[in-house]
Amino acid sequence: MNQQEMKEENKKKLFSEILSNPGISRIRLAKKCSYSKTTVSILVDELIKEGYVEDGGTAANAGHTQGRRPTSLFPNTRKYTVLIVNWDKKYVQLARADLATDVSCIKEISIAETEDPQIELFSCLEQYIRQECDGMYVLAVCWILPAMIDREHDCLISAVLEEKMTIHFFEHAEHRFPYIRHFYFNDTACLAYAEKVHGQTLNEDFVYINMNDGIGATFVLNGNLLGGPVGLTTQFGSFSLSSVRERDKKRCLENEIGEKGIRQRFIKIRQEYLENTDDIPEKLYFKDIGSLAAKGDMSAKKMLDEISRDMSYALGNLITILHVKRIVIGGSGRALGRVFLDCVKRDIQDIGFWQFIEDTEIKFSDLDYYAVLDGAVHYFLDQCFEFITLEEQEETG
Repeated sequence: MNQQEMKEENKKKLFSEILSNPGISRIRLAKKCSYSKTTVSILVDELIKEGYVEDGGTAANAGHTQGRRPTSLFPNTRKYTVLIVNWDKKYVQLARADLATDVSCIKEISIAETEDPQIELFSCLEQYIRQECDGMYVLAVCWILPAMIDREHDCLISAVLEEKMTIHFFEHAEHRFPYIRHFYFNDTACLAYAEKVHGQTLNEDFVYINMNDGIGATFVLNGNLLGGPVGLTTQFGSFSLSSVRERDKKRCLENEIGEKGIRQRFIKIRQEYLENTDDIPEKLYFKDIGSLAAKGDMSAKKMLDEISRDMSYALGNLITILHVKRIVIGGSGRALGRVFLDCVKRDIQDIGFWQFIEDTEIKFSDLDYYAVLDGAVHYFLDQCFEFITLEEQEETG
């Protein structure tokens, strides 16, 4: 590492501490980072000049009674912004975040029915930049995608997005916005990172299960996303539920308990009970099954029981392979309710290595609808952020 690279690393460490401890003084910053006061002063002055940090005035509780009192340092929330685009099958969320990780100006648009969804998406993003980012410098755009992100083969692998949405996506995005840095994150990875930042995981190893149309999983080990944020480490939704003797059936977790496939399964259960199937809507959601089960509907209760057995089988095998302290289930699957979670905890006792099973807590995520946006911006600032010099800013406009 040369001298310039070392300087950039030192600046990153200082900036990271200011992000984590807004209002910190230079003196405390020097102690936490084990740098000299002179080094901290020089680098902080650079951060202020470049617009990344603001001097907020005298620190209120510095504990100094004599001499010059230290000043408090904060991330500058007015000059820079990070764009976040959360692309699902039916809608796109556009948002921006400042250097304090505050997400704002969230807009939700529908583009699924358009002839060329990529062009529509890029046009919407251009309009959003003009309306919401005027006078700010865009550090990056973070694309959140319900897909495995394979840059090596230049493709997105998704059970949710249609091919016309994904074909040559990286090339098209970077050609349309050449002046912005692009980062591509898997949606489950972003939710897992939000859980790491805000959830009650206590720095323990855990697995985040995203239960929606598909079934995704991200492993968080030693505070890091295993394999990074691209979703290529595991394809949990393709976990086989068939035995060797049933290979022709090709029953996989995603097809059996993903939200997109539960309607056909529910119809079969209704038919077993000789019940009417005409009132089953064209699109059946987890919340519908959860609501019916809570009202005592026998078919819905059997559906919950079957889904919980399949999920328990997959999770039990996962825990046997990877001993983690916590399984966090998020996504729309939470609408199946407490009964579903209790059934999973019950059924998993018969699967896998008992000691690992006993050690593992299984819970629903408590994070809200917008956690995926928060996870993306935290991951960017923690793992991807690079300083852009004033000269580089002038070149890119």
